[in-house]
Amino acid sequence: MMMYSAFVRTAVRRIATTGVCAAVFALPACTTTSPVEPATETGQAPDTPVIQAKEYQDYQDYDALVARARQEIKRAADLGFLWINTESYLAEADEAHEAGDMDRALKLGQKALEEALLAQRQAADSARTKADYTYRR
Repeated sequence: MMMYSAFVRTAVRRIATTGVCAAVFALPACTTTSPVEPATETGQAPDTPVIQAKEYQDYQDYDALVARARQEIKRAADLGFLWINTESYLAEADEAHEAGDMDRALKLGQKALEEALLAQRQAADSARTKADYTYRR
């Protein structure tokens, strides 16, 4: 009888643990955006900047890269979502450019541009999220 009760306790614990894990993993599905909201053909909101796969790394001209990075940083700052390190990457890129290290300058400039574009995407995603408490069967 003692062995049977230990088996039952173990089985109940495993079932309870599995239920808790299933509930935790199912939670993100409850916070989806409303399916009624309009979106473009790409599935993004119209104001979301589209970032192609590493399209910002095509820059070979440092001045063009820095001009675009400053423009995108200004947009991110206007939205209120400028990330902490973005401007410091651009400042480090300027220092590397003055020192003559073009590879490092381009790399840091591209990183600043990438962060500015991602900050804009974060602002757009944050603006259109809302909890959907609709009961569905």
